Amino acid sequence: MFAVSRGSHDQKFRSFSYAAVQGMIVNEALVQAIKPAVSRERPNHQDKRAFPSGHSATSFMFATVLAEHYGWKAAVPGYLVASYVATTRLSDSKHHLSDVVAGAVIAASSAILSRAV
Repeated sequence: MFAVSRGSHDQKFRSFSYAAVQGMIVNEALVQAIKPAVSRERPNHQDKRAFPSGHSATSFMFATVLAEHYGWKAAVPGYLVASYVATTRLSDSKHHLSDVVAGAVIAASSAILSRAV
């Protein structure tokens, strides 16, 4: 998406793709720093990397960047998809509710911090 946007004349799309890449970098840095520090066991006992939910953080970060660049018409489906991702993490016993909520909070933080970079 980022590479395609570099050749696009659509400034909104270029701005969105740049913000999404920045958000991904900040989001991943935060999630990967927190996981080993907390070392929370998953509900299915697979490992001790449950907190925070990286899938939730990533999906909510994209939804937030979509909302900022394209408004509520993009925000509604974006947050619906992010909510679906978070819900599946719970139903698959990969995360506790607090893990996915923390992921959503990290997503908002990532979107805000990426604007400052």
